[in-house]
Amino acid sequence: METKAGLLLVLVTSAAGVVLDPLPFTIARGTAETVSDTVFLIGGCKDADRGTTTITPCTAFQDSIMEYNTSTAAHASTMVSLSTPREDHATVVVDNVIYMMGGVSGTTGLVAATKVESFTPGTGVREDVTDLPSTMSHLNAGAFAFGKKIYYCSGTSAKCAIYDIDTKAWMPKTIPFPERSGFRVVVNTEGTSAYVVGGADITVPASPAYGSDIYILSAGSEEWQTRTLPFFEFNREDAVVVLLNEVIYVLGGAQKKQPLQTALAVYPLTNEVQVIGGLDVSLMSTAAATHNDAVFMFGGLDANLASTTASNRFEIKPQLLDLPTIPLHGSGTTNPSRFFWKWMEILTSRIKVPTHITYRAVGSSTGMSDLRGVGPSLSPVVSFACGDIPLKKEIYDEMNAASRTVVHVPFALGTISVFVNLPVTSPLKLTPCVLAKIYTGAIKEWDHADILAHNSQHQAVLTGRLIQVGRRKHGSSSTFGLTQYMADGCRSVWNTGPNSKIALSDAHVSVREGSTEMTQFLESTEYAIGYLDSGHGIAKGLKEAALEGQPGSFGVSSNADIAKAADGASWPEPTADWSSFSLINRPGAWPITMVSYFYLYQDMTGSGITGSLLKAFVETVLSAEGQQDMETNYGFKQAPSQMKAVSEKALNSLWMPVGAPIFTYERETQKNGVGMGDYVISTKRNPRPFDSAVLGTELDQLREKSEQDTVQIKQLQDMIESLKSKVDTLQQQRGTDAAHDHDDDNVKMVAILALVVGTLAALVAVAGIWFTQSRTAGKKGRNLPAGTEMSEPDFQQS
Repeated sequence: METKAGLLLVLVTSAAGVVLDPLPFTIARGTAETVSDTVFLIGGCKDADRGTTTITPCTAFQDSIMEYNTSTAAHASTMVSLSTPREDHATVVVDNVIYMMGGVSGTTGLVAATKVESFTPGTGVREDVTDLPSTMSHLNAGAFAFGKKIYYCSGTSAKCAIYDIDTKAWMPKTIPFPERSGFRVVVNTEGTSAYVVGGADITVPASPAYGSDIYILSAGSEEWQTRTLPFFEFNREDAVVVLLNEVIYVLGGAQKKQPLQTALAVYPLTNEVQVIGGLDVSLMSTAAATHNDAVFMFGGLDANLASTTASNRFEIKPQLLDLPTIPLHGSGTTNPSRFFWKWMEILTSRIKVPTHITYRAVGSSTGMSDLRGVGPSLSPVVSFACGDIPLKKEIYDEMNAASRTVVHVPFALGTISVFVNLPVTSPLKLTPCVLAKIYTGAIKEWDHADILAHNSQHQAVLTGRLIQVGRRKHGSSSTFGLTQYMADGCRSVWNTGPNSKIALSDAHVSVREGSTEMTQFLESTEYAIGYLDSGHGIAKGLKEAALEGQPGSFGVSSNADIAKAADGASWPEPTADWSSFSLINRPGAWPITMVSYFYLYQDMTGSGITGSLLKAFVETVLSAEGQQDMETNYGFKQAPSQMKAVSEKALNSLWMPVGAPIFTYERETQKNGVGMGDYVISTKRNPRPFDSAVLGTELDQLREKSEQDTVQIKQLQDMIESLKSKVDTLQQQRGTDAAHDHDDDNVKMVAILALVVGTLAALVAVAGIWFTQSRTAGKKGRNLPAGTEMSEPDFQQS
């Protein structure tokens, strides 16, 4: 059967395909790995015509390792012979050493290749390594490495065994693995995530199922995460799968045992798949490796299931294969999360080019840690972070020492309040010292003299009552604000200074995670005290305590001049250490006023268009439209003029990427095609997105209305039962008083009451129908499937 001399990859992205010198033999089901500038072809079967996709005994194995020099573009002679000739095996490179394992051998029958071998190109030495564990199958396997540990994963065994290179032994513990055949494994550039791509589900061997899932394992984890890709063409096995520039390329392969031609680009960060072209013939079971920005492919089975001699190289130019969607990811304080999510949706709808913007509401400290980075090199995992307190000094110093200057961009003012669950008719007055004594355990009863000193009018309801204290479980900026208020106002009692944690532990203390749990504690626990962001507590109808600002002056946040806290403040320079900056206990202002910040890297020169998108998002938050919405609908205070000037100065200090597009704005109609520019943020292109923030508010209102309706219906039902009882009594009296002349009056009364009962019953029925329909309409109006239950958004104070 005729073999193909070369297979060109045709890419819509204008990537360059080059036919290389053909191999001196046909081959399929081998592997290839790159070390330095050399690509090594390892194993495989040289039979010209296999005739089936099923593995059958091979009569002529490629029993050696052959090299291809990428510099000279030539195949060289055999480097070294293999101890175990094999095909359909797994290979991986660790520290410039190639490890080979699994697969099948044998020319007259299928023989399990359980031997593990290593080859060091630098020395030309091949060595035998410890055999595969007896519990691991040699079939349907792949291998990858995290550091000095090799993971050998078998779909047949449904688990991964781990080989420790330092101890030269297989570790006793294994981890679960999907039951798949024909998959491939690639690891990201940083070596922190492995991706299992392609393959068929073999839980039902007679009918393998092709799915569009990829499986992801993070370094240090023992559990694979599943992600479904939204593209039917992805379903395939025995494909070429490589990773370049954090994009996974899937070339050829087979679906239902039929070789394929299509080539795909998979973007694991955004969960997108793009067709990028195709092979000029169908191809599967091909050996492939990468070098620089090129993919080298050797041999394989064509549409007739014949082995080929093909050798090909195609280059993928990063500037031509940028992500189709501009990514931007941040994390930090939960306080503005609903506002952020809404405006991320709006910004996405106003930009012509596709964007993918996300924000993880995980708390200020976690946001700082994400921006600081992970690992010895401190690789950041986000493009920006946010917090309600300045960057911690130790983090600032560490990043500054590494020449990674961070800029603080203040964007909003918020407040922290203390709330109580007490049967009081006016706000309870609390001083810093009283709070300090409560949160150190010195005061445990509500009728303590220090409390009654300012609340004698409430003595009757406070007497003999134990204080149920709520505090946050993890560090939070609300705790930091409260402790700074206590430290500044009563250092003799609270002498540990401001802190993001409170350590009080006792039988009367309840430890809560996030402001949602704190709210639930305050709502459900009588004689409780707790603290959280003012807007959230007030929106939930909690009773706010009046805090002492200036000596003898008490007030609640809803009546306070919050912006006054920023008047005359000494704002630091954008790149300075902000750790000691605070607006707490400012004269004449709400005593626990917090500033919300963006934390940004000053040097964005390497961030490309993501840096431009980040600046546009921050500008949107600081715009008049964004600030007004934040104050009107989300309980924040707009940035006062002096604070706004600080923010603008910080943005102007950023070092933006050279040559990256700059986003501009269309607020008034721009003609001659200007407004249709790719990087124009246009208010004229403003379809209302799915507004999760508004939906959350509407759901809260619907729940409250539902509760009220339920109470009213119950009251009507009780009234009906009472009237029915009266009707029964009158009917009995009518029977005993039939001879009396006032019987007609009783008859009339019974008739009237019966009419009232019937009317009320009808009203209750109508109310029940209306109640049910309104709930259904509420769901349908938001395109929610019937039966959907929407959980309450978690608006934790960071």
